[in-house]
Amino acid sequence: MRVAFILKLAMTIATQRNSQLFDVFSVMAELVRHAFEGTPGGGMDSGTFTSPAGVRELLLRRPLGMGPWRPAEPKAVPFPAESQQGGLARRISEHELLWLRRKVLVPGWSRVLLHLQGCDWECGVFVDGKLLGEHRGAYEPFSFELPTGAEVEIVIRVWDPSDSGCEYMVDSPARCDRCCRSGWQPRGKQALQPGFIMYSAATGPWQSIWLEEVASSCVLQAADAQLMGSKALRIQAQLAGDCQAATLAATLFLRGEALAKATGSSFVDLAADIELWSPQQPTLYVAELALCRRSACDEATFRFGLRWLSKSHGQGQEEVALLLNGEALLQNGVLYQGYWPQSLIAPPGPEALRSELKEIKRLGFNLVRVHATVLPALFYYICDEEGLLVWQDFPAGDGRALPLWDSARGMEQTASPLELDEIQRTPESAENFWQELQATISWLKSFACIVCWIPFNEGWGQFRSMESVQWLRQFGGDRWINMASGWNDVADLFPGMDGGDIVDAHNYEVPPYDGLRSTFTQWPLPLAGRALALGEYGGLGFPLEGHEWLPETSWAYGNVSLTAEDFGRQLLALGSRLAELLCESRISTLVYTQWNDIEEEVNGLVTYDRVAKLPRNPDCKQ
Repeated sequence: MRVAFILKLAMTIATQRNSQLFDVFSVMAELVRHAFEGTPGGGMDSGTFTSPAGVRELLLRRPLGMGPWRPAEPKAVPFPAESQQGGLARRISEHELLWLRRKVLVPGWSRVLLHLQGCDWECGVFVDGKLLGEHRGAYEPFSFELPTGAEVEIVIRVWDPSDSGCEYMVDSPARCDRCCRSGWQPRGKQALQPGFIMYSAATGPWQSIWLEEVASSCVLQAADAQLMGSKALRIQAQLAGDCQAATLAATLFLRGEALAKATGSSFVDLAADIELWSPQQPTLYVAELALCRRSACDEATFRFGLRWLSKSHGQGQEEVALLLNGEALLQNGVLYQGYWPQSLIAPPGPEALRSELKEIKRLGFNLVRVHATVLPALFYYICDEEGLLVWQDFPAGDGRALPLWDSARGMEQTASPLELDEIQRTPESAENFWQELQATISWLKSFACIVCWIPFNEGWGQFRSMESVQWLRQFGGDRWINMASGWNDVADLFPGMDGGDIVDAHNYEVPPYDGLRSTFTQWPLPLAGRALALGEYGGLGFPLEGHEWLPETSWAYGNVSLTAEDFGRQLLALGSRLAELLCESRISTLVYTQWNDIEEEVNGLVTYDRVAKLPRNPDCKQ
């Protein structure tokens, strides 16, 4: 039996159940030409895609028996099929279905779940030709129950339109109401035609696929820990199945020493002197859980940190400070987008991810802003261990609003401000937004490292901003909320309402800004009772020869250096300008763009293949 490492990472809860990890599937992408015959506008052959919803229906009606497979191409799991490590190493269009298949001898366990930790975007699972279930959503884990004790053929069918019909516009977007009829799903910066700030799309399973034995009735699915004061905590378990009259028992450990025991139903309260988690001291507790009903018990180990977040009290129209465990802390971080040249949105391996996060911490950063993506559970697990704070974006989908800073704003004379600050989604797009937001928050919220939710960035997909803040306040697990990273703040249109905890500006020292000074005085952002964040800055470029993705189109947000010496000088000069801004404004958070180069962008501190652009100082431990 092989034990899947992801088993110990999902939701920070490690079950003691049997498991089996799969690492290879056969894969093929099928271009379904006949499905487009007779579609409005001539279909695919004319180069148009005028009825995405209709084309999708035709695609997904394809029979499972597609005729003989071409010579099987192995797809390594967990990697996107488009990547070098994933098998196909080519683009998969909106006109194709991705198929994966594998013969599996299902163990004769009482119940067996097939887990997919991430599948982008619409995923159907078949067993011996029959549809077992479907799932929409690129970033959250899901599972289906399999028949036990037999050899079966598992086939996974994936359709992913990526940004087709809803492409990013380099120029100012036109005002648009319910314009994206496809490509509205949360996808971040994935694009079928990558370039500029958009990157290669990923399709299908891109994280672990594995089997797990589960109890026949009552199952521990996940757990969350909450502070109940300086000497108490509560562990809330998420249960599945028939759990009537079940008992939950918990034993709390710190550094191997048992501290407390308690029993309950779906939650237990434990008394202990609490050591708080922080970047300086990332204390992690372990709770051994046992959910018992009659004579059957489901056991798990839950690892977690405890910390509390708040704000200082401001007066009048003043900004405030963000407090971690009651103390102000300058959160100094890097923008992190989770792309790798050989594996795209999936890290190439656990050690690559661990060494990268350790290096970020070693260089003196205490924060990572996860930008326009959601990463595998291992990422957050390591951040918990290392003491790295995480600001978590929700990946954008649908179109882009026309915020105040956009030059096209002045051409719209008849619309109200809110009609320009937010987009209008189709009913299907809006429903999917809420479903995927809920699914993402649900599985991420048990990680101590995540301290801030960012539902919207620079107007991408931004709609119902205030409702999003209210929802996150209720279900997000007591975290700070940054409603709109990068200018598009609508709180001033709703005086007296909760507009989140943070005012966030992006400043790359280009017009309308003149350097970093006056970042928070130049724009009429509503500061009262909220903290200030420089959510993106820097973007200095240095294309390191031999480590560029596309040398002929490399670019950066800021100044592009041609030597390491000049790049170092530019970083030092930026630091001086940043110091002046910190003296001028009460800023709680800084996020440098960015940790690594990505495809055409060369504004990373390291290259796309993770080579340092500047030599290390051997005397600098941190």
